[in-house]
Amino acid sequence: MSGTALGIISGSGIITYKRRVGHTMKDALVERWRHNLRSPLDLEAFSGVEVSFCTRNARRRRLMHLLGSDTMRNYLNTISFNWASEDCEHAFFKALRCPKLFRRFWKDHKDWQENVGNAVSTCLDALEETGIDDDSGELGALWVESFGGLGDSDGESDGEDHREGEVESPPGALVSQTPTAAKETDPSFCEEHIVTLFRSEHTWTGFLQDSEESLTMAIVGMTCLDFLHEKGYGRRCPGQRALANDASKSKGFPVLQTSLKLNESMLKDDKLKKEQVDSGRKAIWDAKDLKRGTSFSLGNHGTLKVLTASTRTCPVIAEWSAIKSDIMKEVKNVAINEKILGRPAERHHCEYIRGSWEAKPLPVLVMSKSAKVIFSNG
Repeated sequence: MSGTALGIISGSGIITYKRRVGHTMKDALVERWRHNLRSPLDLEAFSGVEVSFCTRNARRRRLMHLLGSDTMRNYLNTISFNWASEDCEHAFFKALRCPKLFRRFWKDHKDWQENVGNAVSTCLDALEETGIDDDSGELGALWVESFGGLGDSDGESDGEDHREGEVESPPGALVSQTPTAAKETDPSFCEEHIVTLFRSEHTWTGFLQDSEESLTMAIVGMTCLDFLHEKGYGRRCPGQRALANDASKSKGFPVLQTSLKLNESMLKDDKLKKEQVDSGRKAIWDAKDLKRGTSFSLGNHGTLKVLTASTRTCPVIAEWSAIKSDIMKEVKNVAINEKILGRPAERHHCEYIRGSWEAKPLPVLVMSKSAKVIFSNG
């Protein structure tokens, strides 16, 4: 089966890989790096999920953000990864701050490519164990915690100083509150866990998937992702609640921040308007008039139902619902429609991971239907 892995599209062309039937996008990615078919463009996809240890809110991130996190730094320290030099290690983590920096780093340091590629491959091998469980639909996230001499856990740098303009996290949605902490790590004080976010407590995890068209690798980070909405949606950082003297007993609902690539042929009277910005160089979606209850079909992966329209400081807030009937899943299955029934593929929207777009993907917060949150170690 021939497919475009990660939907990779760049100014220089399209990278296409062959993928065996039944292999997920995650399988293809890990195997490519394991067998020296390596491209820095793979790491630019929004295939990562960062879960806040503090609030359990989460957001889609580029894979390179996950690789540059303290969780993965700690992991490489724990296994005593053999760097070519300290300069190589330092330059690698610095370059992960943005796509342009990493592309330049990869091109300019061919003498380090094998060592750096091995570091990335080693991290991807560990992250392969994370993502959505096929049976339970629950999300597993890697957490490698390090402790300093006094037993204090280290914090995580958000690394947002060199953001690219391509579909980054929408401003004002999840506010990053990075705790101040020592950055020194000691492999002997690292603890590695696979943390499970139960579907009954984080219903948005069902929205994520590992398939031939979607990829999820997840980490737990020490960055607080604080979110508060005037209607009570969202989960706040306990520390921020204390500073604000918020005596409310409600802890709110954990949320996933991501974006949708919209199929314009399906948009009828959904109150979505395409708006030209940056002197007509870019198009975005104006969703401030979206009505509560508006549904976005995700094909055989369910629907997103709008809870609130977007505002100046907050994206569209929605809830995800699965298709409960296996028969309906088959009816909406693209392969069955096209190859067996001989009719056009089911039209639907999808989560944006990577690829070209005419209008910038629509930022959305997928809200959990449960306020109960418990972490368990796998």
